[in-house]
Amino acid sequence: MYDRRFWRNLSRYLYHCCSTPATLTQLWTISIAHRTPHPRISLHHINTCLCRTTGPTAAMSDGQKPVEYCPVFHGTPEDRINAWLKLTKNEHGHLRAGDWMTALVPYLAVQSTSSALPHPSVTFTYTVQPDHCNRLQSLHGGAAATLFDFCTTMSLILVNRPGFWEYLGVTRTLNVTYMRPARLGEDVIIECHIVQVGKRISSLRGVMKRKSDGQLLCMCDHGKVNIDPEANL
Repeated sequence: MYDRRFWRNLSRYLYHCCSTPATLTQLWTISIAHRTPHPRISLHHINTCLCRTTGPTAAMSDGQKPVEYCPVFHGTPEDRINAWLKLTKNEHGHLRAGDWMTALVPYLAVQSTSSALPHPSVTFTYTVQPDHCNRLQSLHGGAAATLFDFCTTMSLILVNRPGFWEYLGVTRTLNVTYMRPARLGEDVIIECHIVQVGKRISSLRGVMKRKSDGQLLCMCDHGKVNIDPEANL
């Protein structure tokens, strides 16, 4: 039987080493065979390690079949954010970005990113669509809030990593202030940045501007809570 020290070291190995699919498969098999899996050893972490070294087709599911890989921790900041803008589905048939984003994601595009501390930022472009408008043919307040919810959360991708805002958290507060309408067909810019991020709480901010003249349309303050499971070593 493997002791606590073994599982602690194996956990660190899975997170930090560069190994082969065969080796990682053997480690997973050992943990199951001895019925003492460590809390930080899971198929998710196996898949992460596999994709770090062998690419998207190496990751495994329960049936040892390749699963689609979304490069959350790989590539440039633009690559990592664009992975969330793809309308890809998880194993349950739901969109990875959330089914509620079906009508909005196709009209969002990453314009720029900056990982510079202390306030990493990402800027999106968006064109106001008819389905997102109210009876006055301007962007509905609820649609704007949804855009802010999603876009400001994407700024956390610039700092997240396995074990630190890995799941991007959940919303605690979302306060939106509206100044001017965003008219149907207008191109807008959504600038988002991290105000502060800690182990459990983060504060994010977003600003929506008209692309043509830079006029401020609305802004938001977004508070999030980290939901990553605590490591139990």
